[in-house]
Amino acid sequence: MLARLAAAVSILTAMGAAQVPAPPHEDPGLTIRVESNLVLVPLHVSKKGTAVTGLGPEEFEVFEDGVLQEVAFVEGPAAQGESTLHRRRVPKEIIFLIDVSLSVSRWRLLDDETLRKGILDALTEDFLISIYGFGSRLRHYAGPTRDPDELVRALHQLAVAREGRSLVYNSIFSTLSHAEQRGGNARRRLLVFSDGMDTTRFNPSRVVEAANALGISISPVLVAPRESLATSGPPARTGPKAIDLNISKRRAALRSSDYRAHTGKFHGLGQKTGGSKYVIDVMDWMSLSRITESVSKLAQTEYLVGYYPRNVDEGITMHEAKIRLKDKRIGKLRGGRRLVAH
Repeated sequence: MLARLAAAVSILTAMGAAQVPAPPHEDPGLTIRVESNLVLVPLHVSKKGTAVTGLGPEEFEVFEDGVLQEVAFVEGPAAQGESTLHRRRVPKEIIFLIDVSLSVSRWRLLDDETLRKGILDALTEDFLISIYGFGSRLRHYAGPTRDPDELVRALHQLAVAREGRSLVYNSIFSTLSHAEQRGGNARRRLLVFSDGMDTTRFNPSRVVEAANALGISISPVLVAPRESLATSGPPARTGPKAIDLNISKRRAALRSSDYRAHTGKFHGLGQKTGGSKYVIDVMDWMSLSRITESVSKLAQTEYLVGYYPRNVDEGITMHEAKIRLKDKRIGKLRGGRRLVAH
């Protein structure tokens, strides 16, 4: 497995460069500085269902492959009455990857207002935002940025995009690659909106391996469930007959066990990469905003523990990082594990 993981990391750059255009110039104030070999491990701490705040380096210990490491820094939610300025130093980026293939876009699940109100208006944390869309190919529309004009333009372009095939896992893999090329120590989350019906044989396990190696959590959002696509009535605006036939075939596939297999693999990305999974029956701005608000809430209570590995190999190999609480009475730790490539 470790050999496969190392291989996934080594080919990320080559794949991403071939499929995604270069990102736009970032605002000078948003430049992310690269710190060599720094490892970031996200986690949450709670006690009796309530987030524990105000923890510092003295409360944690970090191990790599079972060997104790020195904690470089800890940032996370401030205790009540404490300033948050010194608690948040690592840039946070949320990447929206949205399926615009015919099986999703034909049913008018996305429009300008839905995307704007559901994404931009609902984010309460100070995120950098990147926006991608995919169907037969992957497109990078914006980011990472906080510029509202750039994001609104990107969302408009995304809302009118229509593609044929659905390269779900290939697109996720290439988006991870694109983020890795940009470099920098940032806490990145990838939200993927799709019906999960991949039209290729791309192995989802490669996506999981790459995401874990790069420390990017994936949250799959299942849109257009079987009940929505299998309705007898046509959508409000019908497309060409060729498209209707295409959708009919997909509708038949959704009625079969094949649908459950596809969506199961898609939702599995969340559990295997430290993300969450969601289902949207009706793609309106309220449903979308509930998801983005959930992401914001998780970010507000998340800790990041950083360390510099004591031993760095000449070639890329995989290592397991694990965070523990020195005193278990503090609370229950969730997360705190990741595979590290160095």
